[in-house]
Amino acid sequence: MYTINNIEELFYPSEHHKFYKDDSFEKITWDEVITNIDATVCQENRPPLKILDNLGIVSHDTTDMLKTYPIRDLIKKYRPNIDFTVHLYVSLTSVSNTFGKHNDFTDVIIWQCLGITRWTIYDKQTVQYDLKPGEFLYIPRNMFHDTIPITPRASISFGLYPES
Repeated sequence: MYTINNIEELFYPSEHHKFYKDDSFEKITWDEVITNIDATVCQENRPPLKILDNLGIVSHDTTDMLKTYPIRDLIKKYRPNIDFTVHLYVSLTSVSNTFGKHNDFTDVIIWQCLGITRWTIYDKQTVQYDLKPGEFLYIPRNMFHDTIPITPRASISFGLYPES
């Protein structure tokens, strides 16, 4: 398990995944999750929601979620020359579908906001984490991973593009 002790380490590129716990960020509430989904549905200029089977929802625009701003600011501070995206993943039931085992072309930082999600990371060894609110997981680009909701949950994903 690659546990780090300083949040700064979360934002540096790595060949390995990293686990970090920090309760100092203000918690996102279910009301804020619903407000973000409502804004995404109601405004024409936002990307559409992806609705997965069994009440899984992906919102590709979290512009109005102010509680993500401190993490966005840290990304800009520690990796000022990169572009990044911010996505909201919601599972309204513990049997909501996710994307299954896959890899991403960006480095990914997951912030578990509500509920519990089980992550399987296929690093040099296969490792599982049950992420709880206030916990973060860094997954390097091209590293395979899978997620399963253990409870209804909301997670924020920051996709960090490679520096050009």
